[in-house]
Amino acid sequence: MSDEQTSLLAISVDVFLDRLAERTPAPGGGALAGLAGALSCALARMVAAYSPPKNAGQADQAKVEDIARRLARADKLLRTLVDEDARAYDHYTRVARAVRDSTASKEDLETATALTVAIPLKVCATAADAMAVCEELAPVAGRRIVPDLEVAAILAEAAVRCAACMVRVSAASVTDQEQVTDTLASVGQIEAAASERMQRVRTAVQTRFQA
Repeated sequence: MSDEQTSLLAISVDVFLDRLAERTPAPGGGALAGLAGALSCALARMVAAYSPPKNAGQADQAKVEDIARRLARADKLLRTLVDEDARAYDHYTRVARAVRDSTASKEDLETATALTVAIPLKVCATAADAMAVCEELAPVAGRRIVPDLEVAAILAEAAVRCAACMVRVSAASVTDQEQVTDTLASVGQIEAAASERMQRVRTAVQTRFQA
């Protein structure tokens, strides 16, 4: 995806899928991770819109309003990261070709590589934050809509894992080994926390739905 192209989120789903299937480096797994995160936030926002139950107190209503605002911020960021990741990886492949042709330096390639690590890392962290918000929403979500919250959490966990995968792939090309070690450790912690949170969300959703 070049800088001049229309935002991936401005095209139809049908066109997006066709573009994804093309023999081009981007969009790819990183953009898809961002999209999964944005889908998670959008679905959780729908749950928030139907929450809390009509007989809920003011405290629960205020809590849901705060959750909705936080989900909207995460949603907006993840949508932005869909395009940023596609542009970063497209830029990386062009710089890599230029290095082979001796028209760009290794320093240029390192700078391009750093972006292909930083953006999916941000997706990973933001999607993990969205999972945390889903967990907060579960106890006060509308009972009939709460199963959708589990779907939202599943999508968020998928975003975390997909983004983590892309971080690991790109980090393999980073020359600063201390930075690589720190980055991979951070990603591992985020994944582990997301897995534990998914189980808590699932339990909370089942409890709420069966109440």
